[in-house]
Amino acid sequence: MLKNLEISAIVRPYSLSAYQNGYALIMEDFGGVSLQEYTRTNTLDLRQILCFAIQLADILDGLYREGVIHKDIKPANILIHPEKSQIKLIDFSIACVLARENSRNSESQCFRRDFSVFVTGTNGTDESGD
Repeated sequence: MLKNLEISAIVRPYSLSAYQNGYALIMEDFGGVSLQEYTRTNTLDLRQILCFAIQLADILDGLYREGVIHKDIKPANILIHPEKSQIKLIDFSIACVLARENSRNSESQCFRRDFSVFVTGTNGTDESGD
């Protein structure tokens, strides 16, 4: 599903590979931290809050236009890059793709996937994450 989305503010998947008894989803290394973690040690000022809120609204608008419902928007699933004042949305494991109204098959495609996620850093090493 993610590879078909044309939204630059979601972390891009690179590949899905068999790993041990499951799968590993290899994703883009955005270089940010979760909003949840960032706000533990930093206070956002009004300008930052508005900047991130506008970006999140744009991301949600893009998902809406693509017929995708994320279903798990929370600070842990919003990555921020403080130096760039940029955010990206992650964790589409319980997302739904809604059927188009004019489609003959009007069933929604909702799914849940459990993945071990490994992010390949720019130095070529693997970093394990959730």
